[in-house]
Amino acid sequence: MASDPLAFFRSLPDLDVGHIKGNVSLEDKNLNAKVLKYFVASKPCFGTDIGHRLGITDINLFRGPGNRLEAETILEIGVEEDMCNAWKSLHGACAAYLADVGALGPLIVLGTATGRNTVGMAATMNLIFHDAPQLGAQLKIVNTSITLQGLLMTSRSEIRDKVSEKVYVSGVLNSVRVPPADALKRANKL
Repeated sequence: MASDPLAFFRSLPDLDVGHIKGNVSLEDKNLNAKVLKYFVASKPCFGTDIGHRLGITDINLFRGPGNRLEAETILEIGVEEDMCNAWKSLHGACAAYLADVGALGPLIVLGTATGRNTVGMAATMNLIFHDAPQLGAQLKIVNTSITLQGLLMTSRSEIRDKVSEKVYVSGVLNSVRVPPADALKRANKL
């Protein structure tokens, strides 16, 4: 019997996910919320304060072209002072952080839906800055999977105004799935 690649994340404390909309089960919403919280808000590291404020509002799975399983996640956050540059607009580095965290969401959703650990390491991220949200703006971060094949995973992220849907930042993230430690040990022996 194969071990559960998501066992560690399943073992984390349950979260309140009743507010999250979408077509996945409450159990899957809980699992995805636990993975996000673990990586962005569970320990002191870069972006923890911002990560604590990120809220998941939607998690969806659907069939795309060629009957391919795809995922979408939506996050929300308000622009606060610790996210801004000297001109009181969202700092580019903070926008990159939000797009990175957001774009990983649908990849993790696909992993939990298929029983795989799709947590990976960002390899490339291409961002386009269309406009700068100002201090106090309410943001909606819409993230969609593109592909999940082999070790390479790709998704897109759009940072939008929550009310007007104006796009502030759009981007594509390529992430590399990190093989389990025992597979790396075997490969190093070759």
